[in-house]
Amino acid sequence: MRATLILSDDLVADAREASGLDRISDVVREGLRALIAREARVELAALGGSDPGAKVVPRGRLPPSAAARSRGR
Repeated sequence: MRATLILSDDLVADAREASGLDRISDVVREGLRALIAREARVELAALGGSDPGAKVVPRGRLPPSAAARSRGR
């Protein structure tokens, strides 16, 4: 898709320096990807705690004896 954008020279220069990208199209593309990723994280965070009946999921490995019990041994 082609688009004509009016961007501040300072904004583009800052974005190029921060990203290390030279081409404006690459800077805009990566900026859009970053925006989409950020919004996805915001939406996911908004879902946190939305199921009050959810059980806490254990993290990490179980001790060997507990792991054997959970497999029915």
